[in-house]
Amino acid sequence: MLTVGAARLGLDVLAEYSSRGPTADGRIKPDLVSYAHVGVTAPGYDAYGFLGTSAATPHVAGMAALLLGLPDNAALDPAGLTAELARFASDRGAPGKDNVWGYGLAQLPPLGVRLTLIAPSTAAPLWVAPDADTAKTRLELDARRSDGSPLLGLGPAAFEVRVAGVAGEVLTARSIGARYVLDVLLPIPPGDRAALTVRVHEDAVSAPGVIRRAADATAATALPLAPTLDVLVYGMEYRVGDPLLLLASLTDARPIPHARVTLRIRGPGDIRHTQVLHDDGQHRDGVAGNGVYGGMYTRARQPGEYHLALQATGQTAAGEAFALTWQQTYAIAPNPIDSDSDGMPDSWEILYGLNPAVHDAHDDPDNDGLTNLEEYLHGSDPHNWDTDGDGLSDGAEVTGHYVTDPTNVDTDLGGVNDGDELRNRTNPLDGTDDFRDRHIVYLPVRLRD
Repeated sequence: MLTVGAARLGLDVLAEYSSRGPTADGRIKPDLVSYAHVGVTAPGYDAYGFLGTSAATPHVAGMAALLLGLPDNAALDPAGLTAELARFASDRGAPGKDNVWGYGLAQLPPLGVRLTLIAPSTAAPLWVAPDADTAKTRLELDARRSDGSPLLGLGPAAFEVRVAGVAGEVLTARSIGARYVLDVLLPIPPGDRAALTVRVHEDAVSAPGVIRRAADATAATALPLAPTLDVLVYGMEYRVGDPLLLLASLTDARPIPHARVTLRIRGPGDIRHTQVLHDDGQHRDGVAGNGVYGGMYTRARQPGEYHLALQATGQTAAGEAFALTWQQTYAIAPNPIDSDSDGMPDSWEILYGLNPAVHDAHDDPDNDGLTNLEEYLHGSDPHNWDTDGDGLSDGAEVTGHYVTDPTNVDTDLGGVNDGDELRNRTNPLDGTDDFRDRHIVYLPVRLRD
């Protein structure tokens, strides 16, 4: 028997109602997770579609039936079928089977793969230092199924990278649709140039001569083995209300986990926002502790230029402190598409499982005290009463004595989350008092019958 959890379609995050393990006797559950919040054609479903693990479980049952229909799988017993489903699942959360995602997000193996190497290329090769025997670089690829659809959910282990037949190491893998960006550590053989080969499943792409030795070290384009930061940003069409997905990769010669990655946004007028990117396997960042930090910015409410600045601070495995920055400016266009004229752009409604054809601005599906429209205006999740996971409801954050950010677990960035600050009686808007000594006074109490 398999137990199945539910993930939010579009967000790829676990639904807040999906049960976590372990069981009473200590078993890891769920076994797999699949999608809920899906559209159906049957009557009787409201604007939010088919929700719950009741929606997720049939997806896994269908996958199991298809796997059993393969010629080599007809004799699989339940344990063997479970092993096949686990083998093809996209690992999320903590590495390996865990009590949140199980083996991961259930998916079927592709019938075929079409892999394209975008960079490096013959026109823009990777130049390495004259004496280099190892080089770090980024590879950019397009990975699709045989029908042209994006091949999603691939982690570093899914890629095999070789230089002149010698295996390299994939440090991180980030994907937006079919586009993958890999941070890799490559062996550099003797000679002036070498071929690069990348393999995913049964398909491989080779690029002869794209790795070349530079005349001197100043001409090398390989990345340093010191900590480096790279950020991918994906939006719909960069229009008002469209969400921006940010995926940051932080590596030296290994992925760097446990860093502090903070995003600061400066927009038109007095727009100033701050949020933290996470490497916890819950923010479209793959698995926890893999050096990829993810977050979604959903508060571009006015057209104009938005300046995004990212800072990453922490320590390497060798104990060396680092501070890295990245910044970019994006133009947000006006006139978002709002089919039902409820004040919420279609792109935002689709992202969060709302129906863009139904006027539902005043609904409150998660009962957190904020309507859907208010959730949109604050950038919070209309299906999650505590968007940032700090123990405070979204409504309490924006209407309480301290007006905190429902999308930022630590509004003042002082190191203690907002909920704990209120319990500790410190100010969640003052980052200097987060670790203030608390003097506890014990008063004698006499109890009487």
